[in-house]
Amino acid sequence: MAMFDDDRVTALLSALSPHQCAAVATQAARRVAVVADLPGADAYFDDYAPGYALLVSDASALLADCATAAAIDSAGVAVMRERLEALLGPEGEEEEEPGEIVPGLLFTAASILNLALRSWAEPDRRRHWAFATLSECYAFAYQLDHTRLGVPEADPLDLDINTLILAELRTIAAAAEAAPRRHVYANGYVAPVRVMMYRDALATKGMPAHTLLFDGAEPDQDGPRIVDGHRLLTIGTGGPRDRTGRFCIDCDSGWVYFVDGITSAALRVSGMPSAFADLLEAFDRVVAGSTVDAGPAAAERLMASVNRIDPTVERIDPAFWAGVAAAVVSGAYAQS
Repeated sequence: MAMFDDDRVTALLSALSPHQCAAVATQAARRVAVVADLPGADAYFDDYAPGYALLVSDASALLADCATAAAIDSAGVAVMRERLEALLGPEGEEEEEPGEIVPGLLFTAASILNLALRSWAEPDRRRHWAFATLSECYAFAYQLDHTRLGVPEADPLDLDINTLILAELRTIAAAAEAAPRRHVYANGYVAPVRVMMYRDALATKGMPAHTLLFDGAEPDQDGPRIVDGHRLLTIGTGGPRDRTGRFCIDCDSGWVYFVDGITSAALRVSGMPSAFADLLEAFDRVVAGSTVDAGPAAAERLMASVNRIDPTVERIDPAFWAGVAAAVVSGAYAQS
């Protein structure tokens, strides 16, 4: 079994969006969770954490929901982490891993699920927790491959590490491909958008589900909000800096605006939703694998892409993308 390649895994994760990193961690952790199906798994923890198999099953299901839902169930994640801590111990006061082989593996599986959950609970550290999850999965696979849970080599368990997605690092790319790509909006949600072309595009093609700047969302269930005289309907959350802002479509003109989560100022971002989608994807491509030293060059490439994709930005209001470019220059989006 090849050694875990820290540099390769770091590079692969750096090429993914934070959401895709969490999706990779989820896929790996859910494969490990199959050990809860082993006969008698509950018996090892009945004394202080009864219902082990159900706990692992619930955590695995919640991870799957996080990877596919339009919005993360933060409360559900918090409750699940509390349940896991009953077995693992609170952070900084973790229980010692059982010394016996089988309970040790089962304990490690629960710990890996907790790491994957942290990749959803802490958006700013998703790459960190995804790396930690994959590293622990590798160690788990190594131990599993060498112990075979005590079964003689002549009769190995059907738990080969290749079926657990833990040994082949190329599955990171496959998992990224499986991550949700587009957020398609409900017809009723985008009904206030007056321009039929834009309304239909949002309801059929949608927007990128998750990028470095944007997470598709439909929070305005009561309809558009009036901001600076514009009827703005939120189509996503995120933005630069603290990602607390909202991206909205002007229901009358079709322009896309960014409403800052701190100042509530509204900045024009793009002349139409389809161009905005292309801009988001261009931004992710420009900063992928970038370094702090390469910030100025990356910012130049970004603004060239912005002006090529949507010339109206520079002509009407370049403030939003100019601010993003300045952050790129400072190294705020450096991936390594």
